[in-house]
Amino acid sequence: ILFISLILIAVELKGQKLYYGEPVTITASRLQSSFADGYRETYIITEEQIKSMPVNSIAEILSVAAPLNIRTRGTGGSQSDISIRGSSFEQVVILVDGIRMNNPQTGHHNLDIPVSVSDIKSIEILPGHASSIYGADAYGGVINIITKSGSLTGTNFFVDFGSFNSVNTGIKTGFSTGHVRHSFSYQKNSSHGHTYDTDYNNQFLNYTSSVTSNKSRIALFAGLSGKNFGAANFYAPFPSREKTSSLFSKIEFTRVINPQINLSAQAYARKHNDHFVLDQSRPEWYVNDHKTYVYGLNFQINFKGRKSELALGSALIYERLVSSSLNNHSQIRSSVFAESGFKLGYMTSVNTGIRFDFQDLLGLETNPTISIKHSISKSIDFRASSGRIFRTPTFTELYYSSPVNRGDANLEPETGWSFETGFDIYPAEGSKILFTFFTRKEQNRIDWIRYKDNDVWNAVNKGAARVNGFSLILDNRISDKTKLKLMYQRLFRKDIKASDYISKYDITVPDHNITASFNREFSEKFFNTTTIHMNINPELDNYLLVDSKFTVKIKKQNLYIIFKNLLNEKYQMIPGVIMPQRSIYAGFSYSL
Repeated sequence: ILFISLILIAVELKGQKLYYGEPVTITASRLQSSFADGYRETYIITEEQIKSMPVNSIAEILSVAAPLNIRTRGTGGSQSDISIRGSSFEQVVILVDGIRMNNPQTGHHNLDIPVSVSDIKSIEILPGHASSIYGADAYGGVINIITKSGSLTGTNFFVDFGSFNSVNTGIKTGFSTGHVRHSFSYQKNSSHGHTYDTDYNNQFLNYTSSVTSNKSRIALFAGLSGKNFGAANFYAPFPSREKTSSLFSKIEFTRVINPQINLSAQAYARKHNDHFVLDQSRPEWYVNDHKTYVYGLNFQINFKGRKSELALGSALIYERLVSSSLNNHSQIRSSVFAESGFKLGYMTSVNTGIRFDFQDLLGLETNPTISIKHSISKSIDFRASSGRIFRTPTFTELYYSSPVNRGDANLEPETGWSFETGFDIYPAEGSKILFTFFTRKEQNRIDWIRYKDNDVWNAVNKGAARVNGFSLILDNRISDKTKLKLMYQRLFRKDIKASDYISKYDITVPDHNITASFNREFSEKFFNTTTIHMNINPELDNYLLVDSKFTVKIKKQNLYIIFKNLLNEKYQMIPGVIMPQRSIYAGFSYSL
């Protein structure tokens, strides 16, 4: 199939007009044309949507943007885990501008990203298999955070105050020097906390720049974050304390060789520090210090034609851990991949790909995929996709040892196959209905288990599992000033397991996930966004969260008020971690 794609492209090399523009980001594929779109269930959250939401962190954005399961321990962006389609928090890949951000120490740090909300251009979410695109851990899905890359000119700032002595403030400024665009941003979220040991002080500092010619583009990004927060009952029933810092920098080069061929290359480095005190009332009893270092290179070249496209690429990653409790470890990941898309007639397109991943500690993994889309009519599209998936254990799962948790150096990678099929229906302009059925068959699933309440949690390969489910999305523009979006996901999980052990994380995945957003523009200067999120879980208490943001626009400034947990629900996303009840925040933003 890949050879056929090359032949089709070669035939089409004549008679094409030159087109040079900024690179197109499509998370669901390595392809960059129409052959990349429409094969999978995907979600895109734009900058304008983020501005209207009652949120101030990436985790809060994700919780209402798609039928995901966000398990928050620390508010204000302190700490959250993500589950997609019943996955564990380790089975989701987090990207920034297509660069892997997963922490090799533990997935609990995957959202510890040094990117402020004001620097986000968009967020793309791909549920389901993606190991053929992004390699290890793209098991339950992928989240790609796309930054603005120095596109702003001028200065924006905001500040708001609210419950629990919370203060959120930020500033972003952009300017040009010749052909180079620059931007700086700073954001700080702080609070005394809704109860003892839930305070936080989190800060983000970002710099971006870019320069574009008629054929090339170079983009730089540097981000630094520092967090200091109470961690009551996060991982054990103690008044814990945690400090983290994260540094991320990247340089990206894209080049249009000719109308059919373009290439891109990325080089990046990340450093993450984690200082964890299990019991701050006796800090000398148990303290963990971890430092992770990640260095990577990505390369990709695309060949485009009218009826086909081919992408070829490679990636190289070096990961190192220096730890007081895990000892020191390092590993190298390398991969090569290929993906092609082509038409079968006028109404049908096919996308296929394969990726080979090699990890020096665990060996070679081969992950193929194939997808098809067919236009049944002008308003109905059918799609189907299948692919192999895998995940490698983290350093914590392999080597951790504490009074309550114990890793296993002999863990094997998780593997499996994932399949989905669905319909995209467009009944009227501004309205769409998406239905997707999915199934995932897993082998060697890794979990933390114990047999009695007082036992130590042990990391194990607990065998086979299957996750079936479906999602239904109703996105309707009721009028020019009113929009309603409803999202529902149902999961059916079947674990082949002994009945006498207790799972640490599986119980936190809800069977029913319901999310809704309502946008109303009362006038050109007064509008509202209300979000509803409901989890139904037989293992935990169910909860219904309603948040709302009212905004008044006055010339260059916006005045807003945010209501969180309007129904004053008492709830826990993680057993033992109490979440805040009703809270109110008020503030303003201003543009110069």
